[in-house]
Amino acid sequence: QRQGSNATSYISGGSTNYLETGVYTQMGAIDCVGMTTAGSAKSITFPKAFTQTPLVWITFYDANNNNYGVIGNVRSITTTGFTIVNNQAGIDSSDIYTWFAMGK
Repeated sequence: QRQGSNATSYISGGSTNYLETGVYTQMGAIDCVGMTTAGSAKSITFPKAFTQTPLVWITFYDANNNNYGVIGNVRSITTTGFTIVNNQAGIDSSDIYTWFAMGK
């Protein structure tokens, strides 16, 4: 189940309960090659397109210090992919962004 104000949109806030069917998840990891400066970005294409715009979460993994955190933003989410924008200067190209998407 989920809550919102629209039966077909995950990005409409509200408190109405909806019973979801046909929901699936996709996930992945990308290196930070080309993303070591603040404001740099990388586009992600989902392995399988969703039929509705999904929810997307990201986590940053600092390979040198074994730390996790969120130092990026998700932008331009569509049924076929999204963009990760790095918010921190000085990260290493061996660092990783992991992502998780859920939708229909």
